[in-house]
Amino acid sequence: MSKSLLYLFSFLLLSQLIYAQSTEELMNKARSLRFSNPDSAELMLKQVLKKLDPKKDIYSLSRTINMYGTVKYARGNVKESDSLYKVALHLAKRDKNDSVQVFIYSNLGQLYYSYGTIKEAEVYYKKALELAQKKNFPLLAADSYNNLGTLYMQFGLNETAIDYFEKGLDMYRAEKNDRVESEIGVADISNNMADSYFAEGKYDMAYQYFFAALKTFEKYKLWDKAIISSNNIAEIYFEKSNYKKADEYASLSLHYLEKKPNVYSRANLYFALGKIKEATKKYDSSEYYFKSCISLFESINHTSAMGSAYNSLGSLYAEQFKFPMAKLFYEKSFEINKNGGDTSGMCVNYTNMANLAFKQNNIEQSEKYNQQGLAILKPEMNFSVYTDLLGQAAEIAAKKKQFERAYRYVQLFNVYRDSIRDERSGKQQEEIEAIYQNQKKQEQLQLATAENQKKTLELQTSEETSKRKSAQLYAALIGALLLIVLAGFVIRSNIQRKKTNRLLQEKNVLISRQKEEVEEQRKELAIKNDEIEQKNKEILDSINYAQRIQYALLAQDHVLKENLPEHFVMFKPKDIVSGDFYWATKKDDKFYFAVCDSTGHGVPGA
Repeated sequence: MSKSLLYLFSFLLLSQLIYAQSTEELMNKARSLRFSNPDSAELMLKQVLKKLDPKKDIYSLSRTINMYGTVKYARGNVKESDSLYKVALHLAKRDKNDSVQVFIYSNLGQLYYSYGTIKEAEVYYKKALELAQKKNFPLLAADSYNNLGTLYMQFGLNETAIDYFEKGLDMYRAEKNDRVESEIGVADISNNMADSYFAEGKYDMAYQYFFAALKTFEKYKLWDKAIISSNNIAEIYFEKSNYKKADEYASLSLHYLEKKPNVYSRANLYFALGKIKEATKKYDSSEYYFKSCISLFESINHTSAMGSAYNSLGSLYAEQFKFPMAKLFYEKSFEINKNGGDTSGMCVNYTNMANLAFKQNNIEQSEKYNQQGLAILKPEMNFSVYTDLLGQAAEIAAKKKQFERAYRYVQLFNVYRDSIRDERSGKQQEEIEAIYQNQKKQEQLQLATAENQKKTLELQTSEETSKRKSAQLYAALIGALLLIVLAGFVIRSNIQRKKTNRLLQEKNVLISRQKEEVEEQRKELAIKNDEIEQKNKEILDSINYAQRIQYALLAQDHVLKENLPEHFVMFKPKDIVSGDFYWATKKDDKFYFAVCDSTGHGVPGA
């Protein structure tokens, strides 16, 4: 009887262990698939929910429903996601599980942040931070600081954002128990801080933090996060007009994406590739990438990202003189950015709509859009967009012959532009990338060396085991003869191995030297190319401004039509600025007309 009871107890215990293991395995699989394959994740979570007892398994139930909310979020079902998170929160409070509550508050904050309800996101993020600090959860508190920093960056409050990021960094770095989680947290915040510095035009700082984050993400094979960092580095190179390097890092993102498929990351990558193709005049490819990216963002209902994509598609059409299409997409983008409270995004729209009106010779409307942008944007909110608005204001004032006003805008434009193009910043960016590439190569070399040593050790172990077995089997039969043969074999094997190792070392030294020479040549060539590119761009900027001022000085069409009814103007500058020009005006009932030639004097003469 006692044996039967023992067997029954053992069976029940084993069944319970299998049951617990299977639900946890399903949860882990669902967690890994919740973004890349939400349909499969949902099926697994439904199986878990069937296994759980609503009265006894409150802790597991709250975690499962919380994850179910994340799956709905990944599929763009905002209302269902919100409802599930709040059910999970109720259960976690009932279970008095503080850590799960912090996770759910953070998830609710992320939900509202992603879909444009910024104020509610702030409330939930602060609740997560308050509870994490109260219950002494340092890693969760650091996560909350990171979330709040990202939120304030969206507000354009970069100084406040960086203050939160730095508090989060301090907490992650102070964590001693979980170094892996701490390192990944530091990388997450570094990536976000780089975004903030990038918005302020501090490209040297942005480079430093982006590369630091990318190194950590590669170390732990977090390919979804590595995609974001390499994409951001590509965007900095794009802003610096280095399209070759931008394409290189966008391609790196594509490589990571194959390792970790993700709809949101693919959409962001297509957006970056669309901008690069547009900049290199490959309009068909650019249109394909922008439309593909919009389709992907729509599939996950990511509204704010759709606003940026619509804006870029509008700019693509404007560049091809498809003005009605450009206006349509600018207006779609503006509506999304306005509803989401994205001031920087709205100002990008104002800049583009002003450019569109200017191209259509509607100067008053162009000025209206431009001034609306300058009225709501501060330089620290988005350095690059603010600079664009200043340059545009100077161009509009020159067109209206308000030359003193145009000159003031040009002075401001040059101040902000020069700070963006600081040569020291460019050199520091190159140094940071060089350090990153060198460290990456060293790590790969160390990994390969360790692998070789492991294989050598395995080979040695295998050989020794074989020798031992052979010695035991034939010892009684051949005794001394086997020992002599074995000794000879060992000596020969050691000699051969030493020879092989020596040759391998010589080859490694030779390869290392060749790599160093190639790397030095590449660095020198890159520096020279960047210097030439920078000088050419500055010269071209100067000539383009000269062209704008020259066109503003030329005779107006209505003056010529009133005084010379039958006339035509043939004005074809050989280069951007013409040495020859014409001028006309009417004063005191007299009509003055001049055709002037300054050929041979170059741009200063013009």
